[in-house]
Amino acid sequence: MVQGKVQEMGKSCKNTLERMIGMIKKQVNGEFIKGNWEQELFFSFNPVQVSHMELIAHQEEPWVSVVLGEGQHYLVSITTGKGISLVNQLLRMLLVRIRIEFVGFQQYANLIRDCMGLIQAERSAAA
Repeated sequence: MVQGKVQEMGKSCKNTLERMIGMIKKQVNGEFIKGNWEQELFFSFNPVQVSHMELIAHQEEPWVSVVLGEGQHYLVSITTGKGISLVNQLLRMLLVRIRIEFVGFQQYANLIRDCMGLIQAERSAAA
């Protein structure tokens, strides 16, 4: 009985890990590849280099598209709390003075668009 529970827990952990690894995709040679890209995204994420962020439908699910200056393109799934939390952290790193929270998909799409609008306006003013 204990062995069965241990195996069941192992399967559950493996499924959770697989979902987390598939939560972020990176465009490589024109194709989006699943992987453990979270660390790379956070280390390469610099508000100055963000050229575009938006909520999109990818494979019939909601994702946030993040494009960094040198053509690095990531997709972050927001079908889980972990994905939403990750995108919230990225939005907060933009240092815009907007309350970052997820209420619903339409509100979130508007929030991301507003953040990008503020960033673009700030860049235009500085130029």
